[in-house]
Amino acid sequence: MSHEQAHPDPHAPPPHPQTLPGIGSFVVDTGHRPPRIGKVTALDDHGVLYLRPPGGGTEWNPEPENLRQPTEAERDLIRTLTSPVRPSGCP
Repeated sequence: MSHEQAHPDPHAPPPHPQTLPGIGSFVVDTGHRPPRIGKVTALDDHGVLYLRPPGGGTEWNPEPENLRQPTEAERDLIRTLTSPVRPSGCP
């Protein structure tokens, strides 16, 4: 019997959140193909989440069991989509 511990796959997506994410956080809804990244914009009294795509768009209601934390590559995409664009000629 080996006492080695299994190492997690570095390419595997992060696990699903254990609790509902907070307002303003980004999550990935795996209930869509392809999965959709969304920012939590609201959480009602019944635990229904409302997500909006990074940079704006139409809100949707995901199933909580379909949510997971973004991968590092998805976090990079979120930063790109939510970064303000400076007008040309500005330092």
